Amino acid sequence: MGHVLASYEGTRGELRVIGQVTDPVIAEQVKSGELRGLSLGTDCVSDLSGNVLSRHQKELSLCEEGRRSGTWVTHIGDRIVHQVAAFSAKGAPRFAPVRANP
Repeated sequence: MGHVLASYEGTRGELRVIGQVTDPVIAEQVKSGELRGLSLGTDCVSDLSGNVLSRHQKELSLCEEGRRSGTWVTHIGDRIVHQVAAFSAKGAPRFAPVRANP
């Protein structure tokens, strides 16, 4: 249904992924908002003490809502389609901008 083109660490330490959806039906579901969640499968290798030696992304799927917090499609092309809002004590909303390009 598509390909991961790149993954990198964002400015706030988050995992960012750039992908391309090639299936036209799935692409329409993403555009309509039906599929905007992300499901991440990670392969971790640890030593006998439990220290993580390596982590590799093994799977990325589109879904209605990801299980992990913050796992959303944030951009379609160069358009922001999902933002995280933080509200101050005074009630004035602040939006955390998410950059489209690494």
